[in-house]
Amino acid sequence: MRILYGIQGTGHGHISRARVILPRLKQLADVDILISGYNYNLSLDDPIRYTARGISLEYDHKGSVDYFVTAKNIRPIKLLQDIHSLPVTDYDFVVNDYEPVTAWAAYKSGVPTVAISHQASFLSQKTPRPKNVSLFSEGVLRHFAPSNTAVACHYLRYDEFIEPPIVRRHIQNLSPSAQDHVTVYLPAYNYRELLPYFHAIPQVAWHIFSSDCEIGYGKGRL
Repeated sequence: MRILYGIQGTGHGHISRARVILPRLKQLADVDILISGYNYNLSLDDPIRYTARGISLEYDHKGSVDYFVTAKNIRPIKLLQDIHSLPVTDYDFVVNDYEPVTAWAAYKSGVPTVAISHQASFLSQKTPRPKNVSLFSEGVLRHFAPSNTAVACHYLRYDEFIEPPIVRRHIQNLSPSAQDHVTVYLPAYNYRELLPYFHAIPQVAWHIFSSDCEIGYGKGRL
């Protein structure tokens, strides 16, 4: 059996999840990997068979998807070329982590696709949404990377096809300890946007981790 695994390069979650899933898949089948995107900085230990520009989601400094910048950076001709040139029919099925090239190539060729992603949890109306639901965002979540079925990841099991987050074994085996501070890891946000919120609670010592801050510094209880 041959499986094509499509991985969205944007962010850290998709690649981190692949590091757990790939060894399991390779016990069952021959697996080739396609990774798409142009703004990822994590790597895989496994060889990558295909790369594609795909569609990389761009975020603003407040942690929201910047749809204008995302759309501006899409290369539609290149995207279509990658979709149509991918030999997806050489595979029995596709495993897809919110990756559009493998998803649409499989869709047009009738190859079965299983989505494994956090985004897939929003295929269920039972998954919580903001009070003001964006129809555009709903459409993106549903059609960005179509699939026949899904195994979604979320912190709570809002629906039957939603499972707990996939976490690396050595992370699960760590021994957490209570310290005198609260760790903040919100990488989609610029730390300058976060500071006013945490300064409003001065009785707590906050340790903020951010790729936007190259040199560590302290300010008050922070």
